[in-house]
Amino acid sequence: GKLYLATGKWYEAKAVFLDACKLEPSTTTWLGLALACLHMGEVDQSEEALAEANILDPKNAEVWGVLCVSCLKLDKVKEAEASLKHALSLGLSIRETFPAKQFVLEQMGDLFKARGMYELALQAYRRGLSVKNPVPSICNALAGCLVRVNELKEAVTTYALVAESGQATLGEKEDALARCVEISRELKVEQDVDKYGRMLHSLRVAHP
Repeated sequence: GKLYLATGKWYEAKAVFLDACKLEPSTTTWLGLALACLHMGEVDQSEEALAEANILDPKNAEVWGVLCVSCLKLDKVKEAEASLKHALSLGLSIRETFPAKQFVLEQMGDLFKARGMYELALQAYRRGLSVKNPVPSICNALAGCLVRVNELKEAVTTYALVAESGQATLGEKEDALARCVEISRELKVEQDVDKYGRMLHSLRVAHP
C-alpha cells in the first residue's frame, strides 16, 4: 500500500488498505486508506477513514493533519481550524508515514492561503520549515504568504533559504534571489540589495 501511494497508484492503494482495514485495522491502515481516497477525490470517504483512525489513536498528529486537509476540501472550516490546532500541538512535522509529492503541512497551508486565512497558513508553513534542510516549495509558499501579510523582512530571510537549499533547482534559487533583491529594494535596505544581487550575479555567471 505504501508503495502504491508513493507511486501515485491511488486505486491500487485504496484496495490494499481497504483489505487491511477489514483484516487487521490500525491507525496506519486507516490513514493509508484516507490518503488514497483523498487523492481520488473521495473526500467524504477519506473523512470517514480518518474518524476510524482517530478512534484508535486520538493523539496521532498526522491523522489530524490529513483531517484538516479533508475538512478544508469539504468547506468545514471550523473543523479544519480545530484539526490544525490538534495537529500542531501533537507535533506534526514533515516526517510522514506515507511520503507523497506534497507534505501534509504544505497542503494545509495552501488550502488556508487559498481562503485568505493567512495566519493559519503561516502556522502550517512555519511548522514545515527546516532551516538545516529547507524544502524549496515550503520556503516559497511561506515567503509568499509573509509578503501577503507584509512581513517582508522574514520573507527575505525565507526566500534566502531557497538559495541555500541543496534540494532547490537552479531556477528556484535564481527566482528566490531575485525576490530577495526586489523586496530588499522595497524595504530600502541597500546592504541586502547589494548582497543578494551579488549572489544572483554569481549564480548566473557560474551557470550561464
